[in-house]
This record gives sequence, C-alpha cells and structure tokens, in this order.
Amino acid sequence: MLIANAGTGWVFAANSACYIAPTVGLLRLRPADLTPPATARKQSQTLRTTLRYLRGRPDILWTVFLVGMLGTFGLNFPIVLTAMAKSAFHGSAGTYGLFNILLAIGSACGALLAGAAAHPTRRVLVVSAAGFGLVQAAAAIAPGMTIFLTLLIAMGFLNLAFQSMANASVQLAVEPELRGRVMGLYMLAFIGGTPIGAPVIGALTNHFGARAGMAICGVVPALAAVFVAATARRRPGPEQAAFRGTETVRSHCQPASGLPS
Repeated sequence: MLIANAGTGWVFAANSACYIAPTVGLLRLRPADLTPPATARKQSQTLRTTLRYLRGRPDILWTVFLVGMLGTFGLNFPIVLTAMAKSAFHGSAGTYGLFNILLAIGSACGALLAGAAAHPTRRVLVVSAAGFGLVQAAAAIAPGMTIFLTLLIAMGFLNLAFQSMANASVQLAVEPELRGRVMGLYMLAFIGGTPIGAPVIGALTNHFGARAGMAICGVVPALAAVFVAATARRRPGPEQAAFRGTETVRSHCQPASGLPS
C-alpha cells in the first residue's frame, strides 16, 4: 500500500521503524528472571563436534538441508516478483505492492497454522516444502493475473508454515546443551543462502526471463523435498522416529571418542 500511495522511499523508512520495538523489547528483558539453560562443555573444536552430532541425527540434518534449499532458491521474492510485475504482467510499482500484500496474507495464515502444530512430523515438513516449490513453479506459468494472485496467497501460506514448523522441529529435537550451536548452523543455512542464490537467480531471470527465474526458484526446493523423502524412506525405523521428534538421542550430545573434552 505504501509503494502504491506514498512511494518506495517511505517503505524503507517504515521498515527501519519496525526495528525500534524489537530493540526496545530486547533491552527490557531481565536476564535474572530467565531460567539458565544447560551449557555444553567448552571445546576447542566446537564446529567439528556440532557437525559430528548432526551426522548422527539425520532427522535434524535433512531439515537444515531443506531450509537451506528454500532460503537459497525459494525465497528470492524481491527478484522474481519484481520481474514478474514488470515483464510478465507489464505492471508498475503498485503491481509489485499488490503481490506483496497477497503474499503477506498467505504468510499470516501459514504462521497461524504452524503455531497449532506442536510436533510437526517429517511428512508434514517435506510436503509443505514440496508444496511451496510446486506452487511457486505453477505461479511462474500462470496465464492470468487472477490465478497468479491466488497462487501467491498459497505460496505465502506454505512458506511461513514450513519455516515455522522446521524451526520448531529442530529446537524440539536438539538437546539443550547443543541447541544454540545447531541453531547457529540452521540460521546460517537459512539466511546465509539467500544472498548466495540471489545473484544466480538474478542472472537466470535476466537471461531467460521472469517466468523461468521464478520456475527455478520453485523447482529446486521441490526437488530437494523429493530427495529428502526418498532418502528418509531408505533409512531404518529408529531414525525416522527421531525425525518425528518422538525420540531423543542424548548419547550424541557427549563428545565422541577422539574429540577434545
């Protein structure tokens, strides 16, 4: 709405102002009122220990992989939506703003659904990731504006649902002693992948067109979800149970033989 009525400059200003409330909230936290979590032993090779732990927890590792694929390719909305608004539908900045409105409506609904899923299963995570990719690929070939806008709502819904459930599933599955380390790698895969994929998607969009760029953003996460589903199917039962967050493998929380303690 701001893009259409006030201009893009005011959008940057409003986005900056949105950081004030979270900053104030963080400053008002009282650490003395918090329950101190269990801390892991200090080690000289923390990253190696965390990676060794993840190798023993394929349920968590595959979730991080899916999140990385989604972050690297599927979430380049500023590139593909701008290109779709200008090239595919010959619109203006207002068209791009409309795309974001409907994407946000779907995202809000997806966040509400994810909040109701206390223990998201492997199947739900894989299906939501695959669904997001397929819907984005379908939006890339949408023949008209009405169909495209409808698919945008579905994209926002599946995107936020997957993000929220993936985050919750990893935090619930990881032992408290290693939760901070694992979530650090999780966020690196999620947020760190987007600036890597952005120039790739930008180059492909510039060379092959807006629809091709958006299709690639959807196909890659969908294929990643299919790969994870096929790999998990070949795993034995206990690892699949761990993927559902119903078991806790506390033995992996201790440093393995040969690692500094």
